[in-house]
Amino acid sequence: MRLRVLLFTLLIVFFVQFLKADTWALPGEKSYYSDNELYCFEVTPATVRLTLGEDAECIGTLYGLGRPLNEYSEEEEVFELLLWEVKLVNEISPVSALVTDDGKYVITFNDWGRLGYGDNVIVIYDSTGVVAKKFSLEDILSEDELLLIPHTVSSIWWGGDHFIDNIHNNLMLQVVKNNKMPNDEDVEFNVIWIELETFGILWRDGYRITE
Repeated sequence: MRLRVLLFTLLIVFFVQFLKADTWALPGEKSYYSDNELYCFEVTPATVRLTLGEDAECIGTLYGLGRPLNEYSEEEEVFELLLWEVKLVNEISPVSALVTDDGKYVITFNDWGRLGYGDNVIVIYDSTGVVAKKFSLEDILSEDELLLIPHTVSSIWWGGDHFIDNIHNNLMLQVVKNNKMPNDEDVEFNVIWIELETFGILWRDGYRITE
């Protein structure tokens, strides 16, 4: 146990030094709500668990809230029904996450400090917390499209404001297509639709994909 903690601590030190050029801070605990506020996905990064004396694992927990948050009064305690809790595939933490309105899918994006690298760029967990599908950038983009995305020391800055179309059960991805940073005013995005039932790509930049 002590050896594992020591090795992980050394990894964190290296991780922090490596990220200085991109000014990444260590992640904290974060909660993500479905659009209807009936589900809450909580992420506890491995770095947080390590400081608490627990195993250095990134943990994700999905709760059902009974009713939307805005229907609770300030005096009421929010009802939380634990639906699942699992070790996430990320070594440190995902960067962001989305939850469908029916709680059937949780989608996490990227590894902390390494946007765009590896096969954890998009990870889809099913209603039991099992990984149903993973995507790397190479899985969804061509070589030419990858050349239109800005790179820094640690990351490929590929994504904008992703969201879920809960009516049609699609994941909507905003992908940079003009070599601008995602928060630049003149950035342009290619929109990719992924069907959550089949994990197939339906649309790319306004064009329907046919098999």
